[in-house]
Amino acid sequence: MNDDLSMIYDILNEIALYLKDDTDNPVSMSLVLHNYGIHDGVAKGKVILAAAKVLNSAENTADLTLMDFQRAFNAEVSNKFSIEPGEGQDVLYILKWLSLHQMPDLYPIVMNLAD
Repeated sequence: MNDDLSMIYDILNEIALYLKDDTDNPVSMSLVLHNYGIHDGVAKGKVILAAAKVLNSAENTADLTLMDFQRAFNAEVSNKFSIEPGEGQDVLYILKWLSLHQMPDLYPIVMNLAD
């Protein structure tokens, strides 16, 4: 990454920090993807499609687990998402961001997963 891009990246991280970016207050899904080493320009769209596939394939959305989304994101987007039990904060962050900004029907499911 050249110096200009590195500085822009630092600026974005500082803004996210100022906005108290965390799982309860997700600021930027793209920044989180980048921080996980996912630099695919269409990764965000892939995440949205993967989450939609999980939702549409579920017989009962109340039975969905974080692992269901972790596996889908690994299969459809990148293998950088942890599939270890108890290590799904990255996926939970993304799901919360999606539920607040792209897929409002996902919100009650995410709140159930966060408990």
